[in-house]
Amino acid sequence: MKAIINLYIYSSVHIALCAAAFTVSSYLIAGQPIDYIYTLFITASTWLLYSLHRIIGINKVDASLSDDRFTLIRKYRTHLKIYATIAAVGSLVLYFFLPNSTKILLILPSLLSILYVIPIFTKSKRLRDFDYIKIFLVAICWALLCAYIPLANLGLTQKELLLITIEKSLFIFAITLPFDFRDIRVDRISNVKTLAHVLRKHMDMAITVVFLLALLFMFVNTIYGLSSKIYFGVLYAVLLAICLRFYKKEDDLYISGIIDATMLLYGLFTYVLYLYIAH
Repeated sequence: MKAIINLYIYSSVHIALCAAAFTVSSYLIAGQPIDYIYTLFITASTWLLYSLHRIIGINKVDASLSDDRFTLIRKYRTHLKIYATIAAVGSLVLYFFLPNSTKILLILPSLLSILYVIPIFTKSKRLRDFDYIKIFLVAICWALLCAYIPLANLGLTQKELLLITIEKSLFIFAITLPFDFRDIRVDRISNVKTLAHVLRKHMDMAITVVFLLALLFMFVNTIYGLSSKIYFGVLYAVLLAICLRFYKKEDDLYISGIIDATMLLYGLFTYVLYLYIAH
């Protein structure tokens, strides 16, 4: 069973499903029909990106570094190459079915995402290898791809669109802080500074503050009804508790499996709320 769970998580299927759930939640919150082509495109492209991230990233990690996570990635490296190929084909096919307006909006986050994993800078650096930038790139790209772009042409006011994009970027920022904390040792060896190095003794407070900021942007957004704001307030409290409970666990399955899964929980909660409770 553990082998199946490991393959599920480290094959990048897990994070691809998280992207799908997070994107679907944006459509539901905005009261818009789900664009399944775009959602499938985000799912496939996320699968591709994170597969490449693991394939390329493992080559930049010292082989002597003892870590179950890297051992598993090396073990599944051939699988990852197969998955990346499948995801690349799927992304390419789905891309041609997207409207031109969406393709234009995809240019910036797609470029940032590619530079995040491909070592094209001097000394074989990726964008994520520059000090302090990693977590901001992750938050911005996820918010653009899973909130701003799918909702950009669906009749929301600019204020509503901006607020939900900021809210979701803050949510991603909050759940990415534990990953920065997990990677402190690896980043130190790679001579990459992150917020975790600065906030290490105050990580609980930092995660809590960012969650509260996301909650604030949700409360002032008129796209949410009063009852939805109450429900989402409870959801954010639960997700915060999950992050605070598990981010210090040494077993990476807690970080990659449970904290990433807060996006799945967010999407499932939104689905149930807007299809069965809110009406």
